[in-house]
Amino acid sequence: MTFPSGGTGTLTVNTGGKVKAGSLTVWNGSSSIKTGTTASTTGGIIDIAGALTLQGGGKVTGYYGFVGDPDANFTNSLYARGGATITGSGSEWITHDVRVGHTGTATLTVSASGKVTSSANLEVGTYFNSNGTLNITAGGFVDTDGNGYLGVFNGATGAATVGGAGALWDVGGGLYVGGNNVSSGGTSTLTVNSGGTVKAGSLTVWNSASSITTGTTASPTGGIIDIAGALTLQGGGKATGHNGYVDGSYTDTLSGIYADSATIGGIGFGSRWDTGNLYTGRNGTGTLNVNSGGTVKSTGATYVGLTSGANGTLNINADGFVDTDSNGYLGFGLGATGAATVGGTGARWDTTTLYTGYNGTGTLTVNSGGTVKSTGDTYVGRNSGANGTLNINADGFRTRVATGSWDSFRAQLAKPRWAARARCGM
Repeated sequence: MTFPSGGTGTLTVNTGGKVKAGSLTVWNGSSSIKTGTTASTTGGIIDIAGALTLQGGGKVTGYYGFVGDPDANFTNSLYARGGATITGSGSEWITHDVRVGHTGTATLTVSASGKVTSSANLEVGTYFNSNGTLNITAGGFVDTDGNGYLGVFNGATGAATVGGAGALWDVGGGLYVGGNNVSSGGTSTLTVNSGGTVKAGSLTVWNSASSITTGTTASPTGGIIDIAGALTLQGGGKATGHNGYVDGSYTDTLSGIYADSATIGGIGFGSRWDTGNLYTGRNGTGTLNVNSGGTVKSTGATYVGLTSGANGTLNINADGFVDTDSNGYLGFGLGATGAATVGGTGARWDTTTLYTGYNGTGTLTVNSGGTVKSTGDTYVGRNSGANGTLNINADGFRTRVATGSWDSFRAQLAKPRWAARARCGM
């Protein structure tokens, strides 16, 4: 079924009505198809054995949109079993709920100023043996007011790739990779390439078969994941990007992962965030928690409190590990505040040179079971105006050779003209 380019065509399927077609193409902005509204399940059914194509401004409106589902059972729905492509300025699929690979296998592609709008959720790979793929290429826009899901339940596979100039997936609620808003699910990947952006209210990666990436740690070429709330990696979930920013008030055009707060680990083992430089509290306030089974690997430097007014907090708890290839800074800039607490059996922070109060205010607390190791020097209050404090607490014993340990090639307190303090014991 085709609405010819240049003409005007309207297809409306009301309650009780059903249209079947081998394929369906809407060519221009003067043409549209409709099974009902996005506010009610009352309406008709369009069942397409092959592909749906919207281009040149063509539009579709209905309550449910299914891509790849073999069963056309829900009213006020469009079923495109062979996939869907939304492309060209003004072309838009307007729905309440979009499901790509609900029970079958399918791909939804959005490109060249095409748009998919859902007032509720978007699912990519829902049930056992389903396989859904979402591709958003240059200029494509997917606007999801509710939640986004990749690999919703066990046995499902969901993949989303966003890349090319202006490609955007904007999720107003939570984005769940390898599960749903309650529990772990299937296998999922979210890949954001150069020019692409994914925005979400929060982002959770649930399991070891699921991951998110904005590129490599070595190159600034890649996309952006911008999370208004929390980033959570658990059950072996992984994230990779050029730089990592944990700061609710900071976003940029540089490739990387941005989050208001972050928690790595806590359920299962193997959860890991690989990044270049890591900033916790870059311009504003940010907290990074690394819990049991979680690892944060920074191939660059780790900054906790970077610029004036910034306030960063790093908590490394039992069996959490932060591995910094370059230097660690607590309170880097003048007027910045950075605090790190390392405690609990197996909690560890490895770095090269460690500055507690570089130009700003820094506090390092090492509690029972925690270890901080710097292969170079450790400075407490480095430069003029800096304020550094080191607390080593070891179950009440005034010794650093107990369960809280500080291992450095050479430790230096600041000169008397600025503030430094070291304390061992509780």
